[in-house]
Amino acid sequence: MQSVLAQTPIGRTAPAWRRGGKASGIAIPPASRRLSTVANFSPGGKVQHTWSIERETQHTYVDPAKWIDEAAIFRALEVTKEWAKDPPRVREILEKAKEKAFVTEHDPVNVGSKSEFVQGLSLEECATLLNVDENNVQLMNDIFDTALAIKNRIYGNRVVLFAPLYIANHCMNTCTYCAFRAGNTGMERSVLTDDDLREEVAALQRQGHRRILALTGESPKYSFENFLHAVDVIGSVHTEPFGSIRRINVEIPPLSVSDMRRLKETDKVGTFVLFQETYHRDTFKKMHPGGPKSDFDYRVLTQDRAMRAGLDDVGIGALFGLFDYRYEVCAMLMHSEHLERHYNAGPHTISVPRMRPADGSELSISPPYPVDDAAFKKLVAVIRIAVSGTGLVRGNVCLSVRLFVCLSFCLTRGLPACLPACLPAWLGDLSVCWFVGVHSYPARVLRGSTSRWYQASENVASSYNCYRCI
Repeated sequence: MQSVLAQTPIGRTAPAWRRGGKASGIAIPPASRRLSTVANFSPGGKVQHTWSIERETQHTYVDPAKWIDEAAIFRALEVTKEWAKDPPRVREILEKAKEKAFVTEHDPVNVGSKSEFVQGLSLEECATLLNVDENNVQLMNDIFDTALAIKNRIYGNRVVLFAPLYIANHCMNTCTYCAFRAGNTGMERSVLTDDDLREEVAALQRQGHRRILALTGESPKYSFENFLHAVDVIGSVHTEPFGSIRRINVEIPPLSVSDMRRLKETDKVGTFVLFQETYHRDTFKKMHPGGPKSDFDYRVLTQDRAMRAGLDDVGIGALFGLFDYRYEVCAMLMHSEHLERHYNAGPHTISVPRMRPADGSELSISPPYPVDDAAFKKLVAVIRIAVSGTGLVRGNVCLSVRLFVCLSFCLTRGLPACLPACLPAWLGDLSVCWFVGVHSYPARVLRGSTSRWYQASENVASSYNCYRCI
């Protein structure tokens, strides 16, 4: 559902992939939290990452190939095809997952005492549910009912709204599905000035938004230093009678551990979000033929680096349409389990965008693995059941009632209804917008659309008061 916001590096010297030379590896930093068996693995050896230079050169990581086990995922998806046709077996999995989700109680006093992450499904159980035929109405209803019960128990009638705020669309990556990619010469490039940012934030505040997702492409034309300054500007805007932005989440190029620390030290950032796009290595290579984003391992270890820097509020996601959605869901489950196992904290959010048409990208018009509405509703329900304490991020308010009522937690709206006249044209171009589907709805309209089932989160606490969403 989005043409992915490409990402890229910075530095005075052209990166090796552009010069045609070989890039030297960049080492990585020590764990500040508990780590079990850490293999001697240092990513970044094939591509030079200059947007965020690593200054802590001592870190090693578990090889991602060991915890995103492609063979195990394919094996599970094949073995469970027959299991998915057995109603008693499917219902047993659902009942077991529901019991797991209800066992763990959140401790509002000792918020750091234990992880909120609850994995309700094993790999094989997840694969079984994903293999259930969408035309089997009874089993699909059982899956939806289980997801609804878990959602109601943990979150109550609460949905969190936030607005994406694009700061710069310069990019040196070559993502084949993205309008912002370096080779798209028809794309107008621009960077918001401080005054632009203030006007944009004020416009969002007037619409009722209190949470922002700040995004930028990866390019020497817009550095990490520039982004840190933008965070300060966003946080400084106060509009009467609406007040200030309560939470600034960020979706930016992968950072080194040292820069993750700097981001955390601003004390203004909520969740650090980064999509792997696809967890299938061959597909990832094909979709990202050049640029720093072509480094699969460095990208998938971004959340590890955030955790080691103490920025333990992270989001993951995949762009559905690039590869088999069943594989991607299983891989995100593995990624979540890895973070919980090594850092005692699973992802705060899992994003589930579907690919949408992007200017200059033929691939985005005809996705290799299109996901229809029935499959999409199923995959979102399965994720809710699999990781009950993790927020799901969805961009389109015009969903079927069944999906919206049962499964949503965080809802993004696209762009302000009233864009300040000074902003560049690309900000208003729906064909390049990452979050497609809610482009012109202010928060009050979204609240009206959901009020029958949900209470939009303002200053109220839900039955599950997630301290990370406040």
